[in-house]
Amino acid sequence: MTISLYDMTAGACLQILACTADLMDKAKAHADAQGIPEADLMAARLAPDMWDLAMQVKATVLFSAGALEGVIAGEFVPAMPDDLHDLAALKAHVEQAIARITALDRAAVEGVVGKDACFKGRMSQMDFTAEAMLATFVMPNFYFHATTVYDILRAQGVPLAKRDYMGAPRLKTPA
Repeated sequence: MTISLYDMTAGACLQILACTADLMDKAKAHADAQGIPEADLMAARLAPDMWDLAMQVKATVLFSAGALEGVIAGEFVPAMPDDLHDLAALKAHVEQAIARITALDRAAVEGVVGKDACFKGRMSQMDFTAEAMLATFVMPNFYFHATTVYDILRAQGVPLAKRDYMGAPRLKTPA
């Protein structure tokens, strides 16, 4: 059985990013209904040493569209925008990531197997094979930040259920 690198990365990111975009709508509706300033939700965090909601959402985009594009290019250099100041802007940022991933050529993602890829952070560089970068660094980071978005919103009282995080699974299509 062959496992598609595209499906395991881009496909998985698309599923969760769609939910993340929906979470921004649910957060906005909750803020409006409860009279909570959006800025308070955007600044909410699970612990003092963790990133706030806005940064967590930006990180889901970074570790999905940004990382996939970087791995295809052979170099992933993280950069996050600093001009997203409300929930609508965060949602638009996530929707742009969905469009960027959708535009990726499946063959380009599949074609990275066995190639070199490096992550260049502010203070470090990590060298990988492309598939190892995706499996052991990119996807764990993506899921961590996406889960943290959900957790922050739950902790702030936004009425969410597990399905709001998971979305629609990609079921087997009938032959």
